[in-house]
Amino acid sequence: MSILVVPLSVVAPAVLLAASPSFDCTKAAGQVEALLCKDEDLAKLDRKMAEVYSAALHALPEGDRKTERAAQRQWIKDRDAKRENWRSESRCAKGRDVKDCVTALYESRIAELQIKSGLVRVPAPVLYDCGNSDTVTAYFYNDTPIPAAVVNLGVAVQDFAILHPSGSGAKYGGAKLTFWTKGDTALLIHKGKPDVSCSEKKR
Repeated sequence: MSILVVPLSVVAPAVLLAASPSFDCTKAAGQVEALLCKDEDLAKLDRKMAEVYSAALHALPEGDRKTERAAQRQWIKDRDAKRENWRSESRCAKGRDVKDCVTALYESRIAELQIKSGLVRVPAPVLYDCGNSDTVTAYFYNDTPIPAAVVNLGVAVQDFAILHPSGSGAKYGGAKLTFWTKGDTALLIHKGKPDVSCSEKKR
């Protein structure tokens, strides 16, 4: 009986290709890039990021592309920073492993790019009365890698917020605002200002 011997050189490239992120792994630097080159799930996320980023740049107006390129460079810098400097708040809290945290960073950025560039359908707005004549308009996205919201406070403040683990309700945390919904009520947490209770406006 003959035995088929397959040279390793034939198999290895296919394996490497299956787990390859969007960059050259021979030039990987730092803990995160090394992990991306080893983990198939994260490699897929990195390739997805590259696809969404490219599509977003094509979809955005010319004037916004420079800003988004700078934002992407900053995101990569943040991604590659030491874990204690990652800007994903409770999603990278103590007890979460590095893969979970890197996944959260990617899912959040992909969702942000999809929303900013109109790559996902804009949901119907939900209006909230937050007292003092303030109206919050919230758009809740569920077609993104992680549930997200765009929260508008009047015309002066707009924030992109992602869903964070919560004991009750849905807690969307952003850079400027946290919007914590529970049924038809919500709590608006605006940094530097008192928390405000809101109620959904019925149509």
